Amino acid sequence: MKTVVLLSKIFFEGHTKAGQPTNFAQSVKDGCKRHTVRSNYAYWEKKIAALKKQGGTLCIRQWSGKPYRSQQETILEVPASVVGIQQVAIAQTGVSQLSAQVDGCEIPISEIARNDGLNSVEFTEFLRPILKNSEGNETTFAVIHFTDFRY
Repeated sequence: MKTVVLLSKIFFEGHTKAGQPTNFAQSVKDGCKRHTVRSNYAYWEKKIAALKKQGGTLCIRQWSGKPYRSQQETILEVPASVVGIQQVAIAQTGVSQLSAQVDGCEIPISEIARNDGLNSVEFTEFLRPILKNSEGNETTFAVIHFTDFRY
């Protein structure tokens, strides 16, 4: 069994770095990007549990060109035994300020951003559309780990 996680090759429209490369592929290969943060924790929890149960691989990919209109390029395949998932609750505490709790423990946003291959500003902008559309002040995400690192 393979579970696919797609990473952005370029920053999306609306981001201050829109159109510029994210360099996620190289960051994953270098071990700097240790995880990805995704909305819909319940969905990813089921996917990762099934992956681990069946002993499959997490296939990390990116689009070769336009999303959904181009081939996918494989960046790395991670064995299920290494893959992990943690729940992170992210709350907006100011205009551009976020706080995070991973599995109930306070973790600085700067640390989560760095392990996601971004700086704090880039990370906050990636999450802004999701946080803007969420009800309330806090949104739950899945941290999908590509390495043995855990918070």
